[in-house]
Formats: sequence, structure tokens, C-alpha cells
Amino acid sequence: MLDATDAPCPRCSHPLEVAPGTDTRVHECPRCGGMFVPRDVLAELLCTAELGGGLRESASRPGLDPVRYVPCPQCHASMNRVNFGRVSGVIVDVCKMHGTWFDAGELTRVIAFAAAGGLERTRAREKTEAGDERQRANEVHAQLTVIEAKDHMRTRLDMWEDFLRAVFFW
Repeated sequence: MLDATDAPCPRCSHPLEVAPGTDTRVHECPRCGGMFVPRDVLAELLCTAELGGGLRESASRPGLDPVRYVPCPQCHASMNRVNFGRVSGVIVDVCKMHGTWFDAGELTRVIAFAAAGGLERTRAREKTEAGDERQRANEVHAQLTVIEAKDHMRTRLDMWEDFLRAVFFW
């Protein structure tokens, strides 16, 4: 579990605190309103949202900040910026090992996205894309098989031509 005293906010460096009224594993920055949510807690929140539950959080902050990669509060490695659910429009910072950093208001938007079926649509799209990718792979495989057969035939023809040249002095 994250030790709030050893975890500065990745955005403003203010010490994180256990978020009030939520899971004790969730940490919040009282200065900027960002939240660090461990992977397992986020999975629980999204599952609840998809089943019709909700979450309360402070209002989103106005304006956009310049792009800045931030460190994971737990391991201090630079987190990856990801469009949550690939299409939500909410750019979050993710440490694959530990969790996700949500700037003020982003967690509410992500929960709303999940509650509105956004994750289900993302899964359906990924399934379709995977099928399309398999179809393209099968087409490429078929083309390669034809090319290999032609190459094999060309090699056999070359071999026979060489044989005939040797035998008949062509």
C-alpha cells in the first residue's frame, strides 16, 4: 500500500493524503485535487460503474495544462499518458505496475464514461479490430503461400533447365 508521507503529488509535489470517503488505498492531493488510484481499486470502481453505481468527486478543473509526464507516486518511474478506454477523451497517467493518476475531475469523467457503456463499446471495437487483423493476416498468409509456390515452381524449372542444358548442351 502507498505510504502517503512518502508520496508527493506528481503534479504539484504536495504530500498526498488518503482520500476522504473512499477506499483507504486511494490517495488525493489536497492542493490540486488529483488522485492516485491503484489498479485493483480502479477495476472495482469501473465494474461498479458499469453495473450502475456511481462515485462522487470534486468538479473538474478549468483549462488544459501543457503536456507533462509525471512520476508514479509509488515507484517514481515516469508514467505513460493514455486516452482512457482509447476513445474517452480523458488523458490519464498510468503506471502499469501500481495504478493511475487522475487530475482533478478526470476520475468522475472516466466513471461516467464507463457507466454510459464506453468500456463495453471499447471492448466490442477491439474484438472487431482483432477479427479484422486476423482476416488481414490470413490474406497475407494466402498471398505468401502463392508467392512461395511460385518460387518453388521457379526453382524446380531452373533445376530442370540446368539439367536439360547439361544433358542436351543448350
